[in-house]
Amino acid sequence: MDQATVTVLQDQLVRAIQAEDVQQADILNAFRRVPRHAFVPVFFDRVSPNAREWRMASSDQAEWLHKVYTNQPLTISIDPEGYPDSSSSHPGLMARMLQSVHLRPGSRVLEIGTGTGYNAALVASLVGAANVVTIDINAALLDAARTRIERIVGSGVRVLHADGRNLLANLGLFDALIVTGAHERLEPSWINALAPGGRIVFNWAQGLIKVMLEAEKVGDSLVGRVCEYGGEFMFLHAGDGVKRPLLPCIPLELVETTAFQSQLFDDPDFRFFLQIHLPTLGYSLWRKATGAKVYVVEERETHRMLQFFPEKIRGNRSLWKEIQMLYTQFDDLAHPKHTAFTFSCLSEGQMTFALNKAILQQSSL
Repeated sequence: MDQATVTVLQDQLVRAIQAEDVQQADILNAFRRVPRHAFVPVFFDRVSPNAREWRMASSDQAEWLHKVYTNQPLTISIDPEGYPDSSSSHPGLMARMLQSVHLRPGSRVLEIGTGTGYNAALVASLVGAANVVTIDINAALLDAARTRIERIVGSGVRVLHADGRNLLANLGLFDALIVTGAHERLEPSWINALAPGGRIVFNWAQGLIKVMLEAEKVGDSLVGRVCEYGGEFMFLHAGDGVKRPLLPCIPLELVETTAFQSQLFDDPDFRFFLQIHLPTLGYSLWRKATGAKVYVVEERETHRMLQFFPEKIRGNRSLWKEIQMLYTQFDDLAHPKHTAFTFSCLSEGQMTFALNKAILQQSSL
């Protein structure tokens, strides 16, 4: 392989990462030192945008290499139902996550979600291989990841087969925990694994939303904020794949003839606002034969359900009234951005969100 070509492509990737507000020289240099192509010899492209059919990426080396060094995620494994279940993450997102946890030489780091091993190698190049532990539930990926990591950054990284949702206490304490997977909560074992002042970054996925959160260990709890950057990872699971239950799209009582889809589903700020006030909301998306979208929302504790059609709403009136009231509050606060929220998390995993006071004061001017 022509090293000059690789160097040019790596520089292009680093410039794309810089454009996503990553300015730390050590992180940018890590992306120059660690060759991504060594970690993704095989990846898959969708046959069409919405299909669950995949084909292996082009065998033409020039085309393959160009794709490897684009600033985008690469799917490396497909589950039996045709859904991606492992990937090489979006490099720009990886770089911003590395910034969020404030890495420095000698920091002890735990990564949940080894995948190809690329991110673990980047971390090892920043803090030293002996300071990195990476775990994955997919045992089939680990031998190859271990071999690649050792070839690129040397020995020392611990690559373990484990369930990242429930960490073993014998792993010790870490200065940083990087979760390269989506999950519905901050697990108590994650909080316990952080040393005092340790930091965590992960993709919080709950019902209507997926946002990146970063936090620091203070006492027995976490204090953090919604990240300025966004991201979406594949869900963590127990090793048997991600379960995708669909809410039923059955005839329900007509509640109102109004169009509310855009306010709820096209506005990430209101989706976030709604989710933190009604934390047990879940939803599914159905597509009618006409192509029209029908969003089904359920409040899981009471099983109240609403269906949002393009021009009408069906379902439970009390749930619709609560959503209307919350939208009025959201409107009164001048539509606060989800990135304006901070949060705290108790050692048991209970999360509490608050709107940044400075933002709230600014909204009231």
